[in-house]
Amino acid sequence: ATATVNNKTSQMAKMRSTNAVLNNSFQILKYEAERKGSLFGSGIHISDMFPKLLEFVTRLRSTSHFKSTGSLPKLYWASSDINACFDCINQQHIFGLLRGIMEEDDYVITKYAVCHPYESRSAIHTKHVKKVTPSLESFRDVAASLAKTYTESIFVDGVTCSVLHKDKILELLEEHIFNNIVVATNGGGGE
Repeated sequence: ATATVNNKTSQMAKMRSTNAVLNNSFQILKYEAERKGSLFGSGIHISDMFPKLLEFVTRLRSTSHFKSTGSLPKLYWASSDINACFDCINQQHIFGLLRGIMEEDDYVITKYAVCHPYESRSAIHTKHVKKVTPSLESFRDVAASLAKTYTESIFVDGVTCSVLHKDKILELLEEHIFNNIVVATNGGGGE
C-alpha cells in the first residue's frame, strides 16, 4: 500500500514514519495513563490482560459453582479497538482530553537496554526500554525500578535522554490530529 502524508513537520520528520515521529509523545501519554489509570475507563492493554484474567479465574475457583461442580463456567472474551475510527472521532474533544492529561511542564525520556537469558534458544535477549519521568533520575534508581519488572536481567544505561516540553508535545499532537491527511491506495490502510 502507498500512503501520502501531508504535514508541516521538519524535513527529517517527513522521512520518518508517523509512528516514529510520535513515539516519544506516545511514551509520555502511556506514562500519564499509568499514573492516572482511572482516567482510562475499563479498557486494558493486552500486556495487562493475563494477570487480570488469572486473578478473575482464581476468584471463580473459590465460588460455590466451582466447588460443587469442579469446573469453571464458560468464559467469553470481548475486544474492541478504535484503530480504524480516527476519521470519526471528534478531534476537538480528543485534543482537549490530551491537553488535560499532561500535568508536567517537562518530561525526561531516558533509554536503557535490558538483557536477559533466552534459555530455550541458549541466547541473550536484549530489549530496549524508554522510561519517562518528570525529572532526571540516577541510573541506580532506574535499575532498581526496572529490577521489579525484569528478573535475572542486566540493565545497560543508554546514556541518552531527551527533555520534552509539554507545549512542544501538544503542538506535535495537535498537528497530527488536525493537519495530517492520509490517503491509502491499493486497499491498504494508512498509518
